Amino acid sequence: MRKGISPVVAVVLLIAIAVIAAVAVWFWVGPLTQKPAITTASQNQLVVEQCDTTNGKVKIRNAGALTISAVDSSDHFRVYQHGSSTQIGYINMTQLSSGETAWMDFVNTTATSLTAGEQYDIEENKYSTVTFTC
Repeated sequence: MRKGISPVVAVVLLIAIAVIAAVAVWFWVGPLTQKPAITTASQNQLVVEQCDTTNGKVKIRNAGALTISAVDSSDHFRVYQHGSSTQIGYINMTQLSSGETAWMDFVNTTATSLTAGEQYDIEENKYSTVTFTC
C-alpha cells in the first residue's frame, strides 16, 4: 500500500489554491483598472473677483475646467443674503469659458441691492454655491 494523499483530495486542494490565487489577483489588479471619478465640483468653480455696488455689477471668473453657458433665458445665478434662503436678485448669465472673467449685471428682485461690506451667496443648480463679500 502506498502512502500519500488520495487523488480526490489532491484535486480539491489544487482547485482551492487556484480559486484563492484568482481572488487575490482580482483584488490586487481591480483597483488599477478603474477610471478615476470626475466630479462637477472640480470642473466648475466660480470666483467673484469684484463688486460694483454703484452700477449693480459683479465680476466673475470661471476658475473651473468647463465652459459655463446659459441653457435658456431663465438660466442665471440666484443671489441670496449670506445665510438667508430668500432670494434678493439674480445675475444675468452669459457664456464664460474656462479661465475667462466677465462683468455680469445684478438684477434686484426685492428692495435690497448689493451693499459694500455685506456677504452674499451666488447659487445655480448646476454649480456650487459661492460666498463673496462686496
